[in-house]
Amino acid sequence: MRQFFHGWRRKFGVVTLVLALLLLGMWIRSLIIQDTAVYMSAGKLRQLRSYNSKLVLQQTNNDDIRQRLFFREAVTYSGPSFYESFPGVHWHWMALGFGAGDVDSGLATVTTTYVQVPYWAFACPMSLLAAYLLLSKPRPARPLADSTST
Repeated sequence: MRQFFHGWRRKFGVVTLVLALLLLGMWIRSLIIQDTAVYMSAGKLRQLRSYNSKLVLQQTNNDDIRQRLFFREAVTYSGPSFYESFPGVHWHWMALGFGAGDVDSGLATVTTTYVQVPYWAFACPMSLLAAYLLLSKPRPARPLADSTST
C-alpha cells in the first residue's frame, strides 16, 4: 500500500477526491437547506448563498452601508428558485444553471448584481481529475544520465 501513495500524483489525487466529495455533500445539502453567508463593509453588501444546486453571489453597492458585519445562517429551503422567479432581476444570460444579472432599484446609489454557478461545474471536473490522478499508471522514472561518460 505504501507504493500506491509514492509520488505527488496519488497524494494530490486523494486531496482532490476529498474536495470533490465535500462539494458533492454541499450540493446535496443545498437541495434541502439554504445556507447564506453575509459580509458587509464600507459601501458593499456581499451575500454567498448555497441553495437549489447553485452557488449565488449577490453584491449590493450602497453608499449608506457604514459598518462591518459578517454572519451566517441556514434555513430549510422549499419552493421555486428565488432568483429565477424574482421579477426584478434582469438576467443578462442564463444557461445550464449559470447566470448573471442585476436589479435596477431606481436609486442611483444602489445597484445589485447576481452571479450564479451550479455545483456540478465544480464537483464533476474535480471528480474526473481525482479519477485520472488516482487510476492512471505512474510513469517509470528516467535513469539519470551518467556525467562521467563522454
